[in-house]
Amino acid sequence: MSRTRRRLAALAPQGFALLDLPQRKMQTAKLPADAGEDWRPALGALRSHCEADPARGAALEVLLSQAFVRFIVTPWSMALTSRATAHAFLSGLFDAAHGERASGWVCTAEERLAAEPRIAAGIERALFDDLGGAAAACGARLESVRPWTVAAFARGRGRARSADGWYAAIEPGWIGLGALRGGRLCELSRAAYEGDWQQALERAIRRQSLREGISESLPVEHRGAEEGIEAWLRLAA
Repeated sequence: MSRTRRRLAALAPQGFALLDLPQRKMQTAKLPADAGEDWRPALGALRSHCEADPARGAALEVLLSQAFVRFIVTPWSMALTSRATAHAFLSGLFDAAHGERASGWVCTAEERLAAEPRIAAGIERALFDDLGGAAAACGARLESVRPWTVAAFARGRGRARSADGWYAAIEPGWIGLGALRGGRLCELSRAAYEGDWQQALERAIRRQSLREGISESLPVEHRGAEEGIEAWLRLAA
């Protein structure tokens, strides 16, 4: 019996990595310059590559750099119990937190049974639409779009167990810092940095500790560090 073909793509300001499954074939491309929060150069390069190397019938799963994602902690609302009302509710929160944009937002929140606050992630609708176009251009279908931060945490969640502490997702130029409470991710923010990632992480923990009034001495679990795009694709794949 043949296995379903999957194509995992990791998209970052520096370029992209592409992993074909089940063959485990990895391909990468680096851009001439880091594009910061502009996702268009990396996505354009990915689309051109996929058009030259089609994946007919494959499921395309995309992991996004923190540079292209925004996070908020959303209060509990009955609106979250329906997909249609959840989108409108979350879009309004993202507009209020990050500023209204003409393209709007594609947003999703954690699914939990308990009526409590949860982490929500949002990307520009134009990015989501263009990812669908890139998939269609090579004969694939867009199966999922996730922040690599959240995917990597879910993959290694067993190590967090029920502990309190910090979770840091680190990629070149960006740190995502989350607060773990009972092994659950309760806060998640991102920040750009330059220079040494360890010093940047220490500063981020100090800031968040002061903001939340908690101890800095809690244990820290970190993923990614200075590794390239292909490395953090494997962390979450």
